[in-house]
Amino acid sequence: MTPTSQVQVPSGSYADLTCLYNPVFGASPSVEWTFIDRSFGVNPVIRQGQLSRYYEGRVVQLKKGLRFFRVFPYDSGTYRCAVRSQDGKHHGEVTVDLDVQGPNRPFSAIADNPKVNVWSRMRKFSCECL
Repeated sequence: MTPTSQVQVPSGSYADLTCLYNPVFGASPSVEWTFIDRSFGVNPVIRQGQLSRYYEGRVVQLKKGLRFFRVFPYDSGTYRCAVRSQDGKHHGEVTVDLDVQGPNRPFSAIADNPKVNVWSRMRKFSCECL
């Protein structure tokens, strides 16, 4: 497994998070990613080969990690990659600290947050901007 690493990217750009493991894990190990959020706890990114709904359309799993198509400050934090061999004899974890540097445009915690956008499809929001 690779050691803990840090990735710094500007807001609005793509980000690759790397999780490398050696051949002892076999040809098709189980790879799970979680986001460790200090406020909300541990949230799955990829579990049992499935991408969490929160990340749909923004993230893809690569053979050697994750690719975010666009990141924003709320994506900053620690991501953990856990790898287990098919026979269960080998396992390892690595963490990647993602640091997204300020927005490249005005940032909206509501409009730019996929969690909020999911709810906005079901409800009508109105906003009076000053």
